[in-house]
Amino acid sequence: MSKKAEILAELARRYPCQAIPYGGLKEVGQKFGVTRERVRQIARQANYGRISKGGTVCPTCGGTKMRESQLCQACYFASKYVELPCNYCRAPVRRLATRIVTLINQGPLTTPTGPALYTGNVYCNRQCFGHWAAENHGFIAHPENIRRASQSK
Repeated sequence: MSKKAEILAELARRYPCQAIPYGGLKEVGQKFGVTRERVRQIARQANYGRISKGGTVCPTCGGTKMRESQLCQACYFASKYVELPCNYCRAPVRRLATRIVTLINQGPLTTPTGPALYTGNVYCNRQCFGHWAAENHGFIAHPENIRRASQSK
């Protein structure tokens, strides 16, 4: 087995996500008696991920993380958004997690007339909210457009 193949095998063993953190090239180079530049060249030929300062490995998935964040782009956006089912049609709805937490922590806010502003329900659009309000509160302006609860479930 050639030295190049041994280095590639060591890189694959240490970094299966193919993102080499800062200092990783030097460690592998010292083990095989070559410079970190030679290890970088071999890794680049093998299409390894971006190699730069600052530790580029995402702690969640092992992918290449963004420069200003501690997470990769996919994990960063996944941590910012939450998928909840629409209260009417059960389709998944993406909402900012911080917004949901803020609404929950505020507790039951009331309007001057009394009912709570946030009830914990999430809707995919105004049409689903209108249908839900019509079925639950009797706002039947167009009864031909209202889906009956017994038909949907």
